[in-house]
Amino acid sequence: MGKSLTDNKLSKDHRAANVGFGLTYVLPILTAILSSAPGALLLIENPEAHLHPKGQSRMGELLARAASCGIQIIVETHSDHILNGIRLAVRNRKLASSDVQIHFFQRGEHDGVIDVSTLRVDRNGSIDEWPDGFFDQSERDLMALWEPRDD
Repeated sequence: MGKSLTDNKLSKDHRAANVGFGLTYVLPILTAILSSAPGALLLIENPEAHLHPKGQSRMGELLARAASCGIQIIVETHSDHILNGIRLAVRNRKLASSDVQIHFFQRGEHDGVIDVSTLRVDRNGSIDEWPDGFFDQSERDLMALWEPRDD
């Protein structure tokens, strides 16, 4: 008799129990995307949940590819990796830049009024205007790490 899949060491390393919670969060998103027809509308909240940064970037690319097939997708995310995956898909011509709209919502510090900025992505994946507070925490942290200490 031949070996079963469970006899293979590679299979044992990739059991669902060994992969983490990301798999259970991704499956409903994958199912929704793969079962949607052109013209469908998908609302997706935090597709980055429990995913490794590489997986988040790939999720962004998947969302972009689905959008290129005529599925309208509205994503609420806090992940620069999701955003960059979409931007890379535009740069690699998997999605037209005209098919991407980014809205950044920010509450005013003094008046509490919500300000909405609409950002454009060019054909190279660059964003036209980068508002203060928009996916800039990594850069701020890195700059703080580069600053010399006095002690």
